[in-house]
Amino acid sequence: NFYRKFIAGYSAISAPLHHLSKKDVPWQWGTDQQKAFSKLKSALGSSPVLNIPDLNKPFALFTDASQSATGAVLAQKGEDDEWHPCSYLSESLKGAEKNYPIYDLEFLAVIRALKAFRHYLISPVAPTIVFTDHKNLEYYKEPQKFSQRQTRWFSYVQGFPLKFSYTPGRLMTAPDALSRRSDHSPPEPIVATLLPPSAWLEGGVKPTVPTRGVYALSAEVYERAKSKMPKDSTLSTDNPEIVPHPDGTKRRKDRVYIPPGARKECLLSYHNHPSTGHPGIKAMTRKMVKDVWWPGMWKYIHDYVKGCAVCQSAKVITHPVTPPIVPNDVPRNPFPFQQISVDLITDLPVSNTFDTVLTIVDQGLTKVAMFIPCRKDVDSLGIARLFHKHVYARFGLPEAVISDRGPQFASAFTRELYKSLGVQSKLSTAYHPQTNGESERVNQELETYL
Repeated sequence: NFYRKFIAGYSAISAPLHHLSKKDVPWQWGTDQQKAFSKLKSALGSSPVLNIPDLNKPFALFTDASQSATGAVLAQKGEDDEWHPCSYLSESLKGAEKNYPIYDLEFLAVIRALKAFRHYLISPVAPTIVFTDHKNLEYYKEPQKFSQRQTRWFSYVQGFPLKFSYTPGRLMTAPDALSRRSDHSPPEPIVATLLPPSAWLEGGVKPTVPTRGVYALSAEVYERAKSKMPKDSTLSTDNPEIVPHPDGTKRRKDRVYIPPGARKECLLSYHNHPSTGHPGIKAMTRKMVKDVWWPGMWKYIHDYVKGCAVCQSAKVITHPVTPPIVPNDVPRNPFPFQQISVDLITDLPVSNTFDTVLTIVDQGLTKVAMFIPCRKDVDSLGIARLFHKHVYARFGLPEAVISDRGPQFASAFTRELYKSLGVQSKLSTAYHPQTNGESERVNQELETYL
């Protein structure tokens, strides 16, 4: 109907075709319908519908794109001041073009039209108007981030005087029809089962209930569920929900009842089989409740998964438990430097023959820090002398000293010295500097300052 105003007697010609589109009219393509279709097809390619391009008049492009093809119409205004088509273009999408986003598809339709009608549009008498139903194309000249493909396209467009104009899709019937040609559309996907019914095995992959999916119960467990087993003490004898099935099993709401002797094998088939991948408690429960049942099944599943050695050793802990933070004990004597933390900052730039700083921080009361210069080769005796000179002379002996396991703080000399003086030594855990976090944090600030 997009070009009906250019075809004389359009209603009379298309009447047989419109009759087929009515409700409750059986579909029957006869001689009248074929004649009407051929006549309309011939009219669309002849005057006054299809015009010969006039290089002295401005051109216009009507473009559109779908998921299978692009369409375009080259048009010029006639004497009746209406847009008449000069040429049609329809081209299917190839390869990776089918994965383009909608913006790139719409712009691809423009690029294809410019390349096809380049000899008309490269130097027109007036800028070519590009009618599109994608409004974002109006802003293609504004600053934005371009992909490499878009950069190539925009570089090509610069050679054409264009003016984009947004037009609603309902008014773009002609390019829309060209972009949706049936011979350009991909075929409908074929829906088929992976295995033919003849290849399905009883108890292996054969569904016993027609409305269910693949039956996941192993053949061994299925056979044991059909055989007579010792009486189940957890199962009530007068349970009306459990009924016998023609295949020899007992069912509860179309789920196979598993007797006690086959439950371990059933759990193994749903958890340890290579195709299951050792599911967790919830995933395994969702799978089993579709096919099998016995009293207290969830408890069995929970205990089995929790006791699986493979899961415990190989699975990643997605919810690690963080141990609580335990602060250092507060000293009994509420005076400065009664509990201190010490550490060494080594390999600093040499200054006055010193390349190391001994950091001493009041752990419990004032948070005051002392920075004592020394050398990297200082030993336990040297640390004791520095401590005597700078700490003991001002604050006396501390109750406890927190440090890492450096040789200066963990040597036999230091341990004997602390023991004879009644000082408690608190060494940090190996590879766990958070134990002496106060000194480590002060060290960071000092290194940043230096």
